[in-house]
Amino acid sequence: MGLTVLGIRVVVLNVLSSSMRSAIVVGIGLFIAFIGLQNAGIVTAAPSLVTLNAAELLSVDSAVFWTGFTTILVLKMRRVPCSILIGIATAAIVAWACGRIRIDRVFGWPEFTQHTVLQLDFRAAFTLSGLSYVAVFLFMDIFDTTGTLIGVSQQAGLMKDGRVPRMREAMLADSVGTVAGACVGTSTVTSYIESAAGVEQGGRTGLTALTTAVLFLVAIGFSPLIVSLGAYSPVASPALVVVGAMMFRAVRSIDWADETEGIPAFLLILAIPIFFSIADGIALAMIVWPLLKIVSGRTAEVPRASIVIAVTVIIYFAAIRVHI
Repeated sequence: MGLTVLGIRVVVLNVLSSSMRSAIVVGIGLFIAFIGLQNAGIVTAAPSLVTLNAAELLSVDSAVFWTGFTTILVLKMRRVPCSILIGIATAAIVAWACGRIRIDRVFGWPEFTQHTVLQLDFRAAFTLSGLSYVAVFLFMDIFDTTGTLIGVSQQAGLMKDGRVPRMREAMLADSVGTVAGACVGTSTVTSYIESAAGVEQGGRTGLTALTTAVLFLVAIGFSPLIVSLGAYSPVASPALVVVGAMMFRAVRSIDWADETEGIPAFLLILAIPIFFSIADGIALAMIVWPLLKIVSGRTAEVPRASIVIAVTVIIYFAAIRVHI
């Protein structure tokens, strides 16, 4: 939160060129589409990274995925509202009919097995090992949030002159959520790239966020149903692939004619899904982009902050990340 108040997180965002911002959108789109195909079982791990999972192409899981995927595409082409939600519901019905989802109850409250509010171990956090993990999570949160806000904002058409309006306020809201979530013992409360699915359906204002918050509260009473659906990943996988495809159109905004922009952009797009990390993909680009500018004799185009960030990232990987 302190980094946000001091404006350091905004500096990280502002040093990114227009091509890098577009590459983040494309890389995240490719990333979530890859996750969707992986969750559906369409691709599987192999010595060559991944391969087509031919053995599962005629499986029930595959049928559920393609049913949802086709439904979303057909409705989207026909400009039917809520096409993604309808596609997910259709896939869920097929999965239930095929016995992949078992729904014993629809209504009910989640089971709380232990008390987690304010269960913080500051003593462990300030050990050498603890500080290493703090540094890793700090790094990932800064870069993941930066990538997510850029990706969702560009998808929503909110970018102005290549920048996210009121970025400081957005970062502060994210920071407050992260700290508050940690204090009450939840998984990280932060900006999620899955928001792109809501943007694709027209959600572009704060009212969308408030509506989502209210629906999350209502959803607590449907915990048994949500747990049943969430446990079967092929149901939501089609939505990830479709949203990923929609985000990929940002590739046209990258200056491919300029190699000092195109090469880092390509590496960023490639690295995010391969590293399975938005933060690591952006970090790679933050090193390569200023390096190529400098060796090309275009030092004037490189902000000093960009050089500082590149050196910091290199130190982070060399001194901290390799030991985690």
